[in-house]
Amino acid sequence: METKETVRIAVSGIKGGTGKSTIAMLLGTVAREYFDKKVCLVDCDIPQAALSNQKKSEELFFLNHPEIRDGIIERRFPKPKFIEPLPLLVLKDLSQESIIKIEEEHDEYDLFIYDTKGSEGEPSFFLTLTSMDYIILPLILDNINTRSSYMWIKGMKYALSLSGCGERNKGILALFNKYISGDTDQIILREWWEKTAEEESVQILKSELHNSAFIEKNISTIKSGNDVFFQSVSIAPDEGVLSLTNAIAVVKDVMEFVDGGRVNVSDALTESPKNLVQPTPTTEASVLNLIDAQVQILNNISEKIRTGNILVSQLKIAEQIVKDIDFGPLETLLSDLPSRD
Repeated sequence: METKETVRIAVSGIKGGTGKSTIAMLLGTVAREYFDKKVCLVDCDIPQAALSNQKKSEELFFLNHPEIRDGIIERRFPKPKFIEPLPLLVLKDLSQESIIKIEEEHDEYDLFIYDTKGSEGEPSFFLTLTSMDYIILPLILDNINTRSSYMWIKGMKYALSLSGCGERNKGILALFNKYISGDTDQIILREWWEKTAEEESVQILKSELHNSAFIEKNISTIKSGNDVFFQSVSIAPDEGVLSLTNAIAVVKDVMEFVDGGRVNVSDALTESPKNLVQPTPTTEASVLNLIDAQVQILNNISEKIRTGNILVSQLKIAEQIVKDIDFGPLETLLSDLPSRD
């Protein structure tokens, strides 16, 4: 009898607070909703139990507030295909034996996503991770997280090099999380990571997960008429949120690995990052081009609102962004410039 092929993805890293659980939820719900994967989440982070707690809170909240769940589904376009929570297993002892046992007992799933706890650096943990197909490492672009993540890669790479280890592993996938486009410090660290990743044979995902103040992380904060939420094991994020955070592109990048095998690291790194700001000389033409581009975006949003061709969540996000635009400093700057006349 032919054994069904399954894919194992671990979301891991040495530090807590880098977004591992949120990324596991995101990957699971979007892979199920948009890529037709039969997903099972595995909560290995027993001290925090973020996935387990999230599932319990969602089930309880929607049980007590069915009208909010129904309202979310009704307003979504297109309608979500899945509204029930993702299957979730709890694994107190992450080992190669327990991983194999889970797959044998739950062969109805083809994608297992393991959410591991942070602050793990002992050899036994690294050895267990070598049995994963892919390991997603969230990277926060600051000096504190960079050093610890680099040391984690060194430990993981050593474990994969040991005899009998890593035969199934197809690569470490580094994901820039909480990315802020145009942030100078992050751009510098990103360039360093791209060079380091090539040296360490680590694949950096082409897309990054953007930082956003509009993301709700607790299902209980969802109010009637507002379905802008990100962290969920039940319903895939609203399309406005997916667009705002670049989440759909991130999951698509991961699914390309899952469905197409490993991408050559050196080839992938020759592609220009989509959101990397390239320094250009400041000229009148460049400033005018920048202004024209921003005006075009505002005009496009205005047209969508006038024609009603916009999601409720997108409208609320656009409203907040426009409110936050502050032209005061620019007006002050221009008022102080001497006239050319």
